[in-house]
Amino acid sequence: MPTIAVIGAHGRFGTRLCDRLAKIVPDATILATKNKESTTNLVSRADIVALAVRTNQAEEALREISKALKPNAVVVSFVGRYPLAQISTITQRNALRIMVDPFWNTCAY
Repeated sequence: MPTIAVIGAHGRFGTRLCDRLAKIVPDATILATKNKESTTNLVSRADIVALAVRTNQAEEALREISKALKPNAVVVSFVGRYPLAQISTITQRNALRIMVDPFWNTCAY
């Protein structure tokens, strides 16, 4: 089972994302970042990194984690209005975006 680090887990969306992941992937290890000091340590252990920060915080977060990412780590972005190509450029890893509509209980990637 994968190890998933959620960057921005202290926010409203990140908290709910951690809760939901624990329910739908019960055997996965969910690493929830609570502060900047723990971020690179948790990311270095993750197979999947879920980016759940505000748009204006995305680039700083990506630059902070890029050197700590495992070679085969995948970055999953929940950040709206931030270019997916920029995520791949900064991290030098595969990236994908997931958009969530909590009112309709749907998502797309």
